[in-house]
Order: sequence, then C-alpha cells, then structure tokens
Amino acid sequence: MKRVEKETKVVGIHEVLLKASSAVFLDYRGLNVEEITQLRNQLRAAKVEFQVIKNTLTRRATEGTRYAAISEYLKGPTAAAISKGDPVAGFKIIDTFARENPKLKFKIAVVEGRAIDQKQMAALADLPPREVLLATLLATMQAPVTSFVRVMAGTLSGLLNVMNGIKDSRA
Repeated sequence: MKRVEKETKVVGIHEVLLKASSAVFLDYRGLNVEEITQLRNQLRAAKVEFQVIKNTLTRRATEGTRYAAISEYLKGPTAAAISKGDPVAGFKIIDTFARENPKLKFKIAVVEGRAIDQKQMAALADLPPREVLLATLLATMQAPVTSFVRVMAGTLSGLLNVMNGIKDSRA
C-alpha cells in the first residue's frame, strides 16, 4: 500500500470511529470464511459495520480520540464491529456468536468513549433493548399518576353509589 493510500485509510478509519457510538475489537483467528460471513450478515442486519482492520493504521487513526486506549490491544489479526446507532446492538450479536464459536476472541470494546472489558460487554449485552427500557421507565413514571386517578375515580363512584342508594331508598 502506498503512503497516500495509507493516509487516506487512516483518515477514513478516524472518521468512522468518531461517528461510532460503540466499537468491539475482536481476534477472529480460527474462524473460517463461512463463519465470518455469518457474523458479518448478523451484524449488518443490526446496522453494525464489521471489518478487518490494519492495526498500525488503526493506531494512527485513534491518536487523540476517545479510542486512544485501544492501541495496546491492537495485536494480531483484528476485526472491528462498529455501531453508529444502538451501542449495544453489536454486543448482543457478538456475545451470542462467541458462545457458539469459541474461536472468536474478545480484545476490547469502547462505548461512548469508554473502554470496557468482556464482562462489562456481556452485562450490556444481557440488557433488554433500548425501546423496552424506555417503555419500562415510562410505565414506572406513569404508575403514581395512574394510581392516583384510579383512587380518585373510585372515591367519586363510591359517593355516587351511596347517593343513588339514598335516592332509591326514598323512592
């Protein structure tokens, strides 16, 4: 690769990482083409980009960014799963795939600029999707108001029942 091509590639990697909400760096040694294609397709369906990266170029691209901490983990064959949307989407797929294919090795992940280890990634992968978490939060916030309205409606309906009973007894 010529110097100009390398510089262009470094700038490209730098831009992709700056726009990313999360990235997982993996050692894919031992996986065959079919397994890598299967992983790539699963990640693509979740709108996560999977690419084999050059360590030296990636180290240069991460200098001065929130991804600078990953430099020491960029040794040997490295692939990156980069998510621009939901930061946890790729974690779930990679965690499931790694359980089925122990040859896929975790190196490091970065979420919102913070490096995390494999245990933290697995914990994030076990979380429900963002939409479910937001719905749960909304239901929790609505519960006191809903309960208050229900109690007030019960009090009013009880009063009406008593008044109707008095009316019926006088008639």
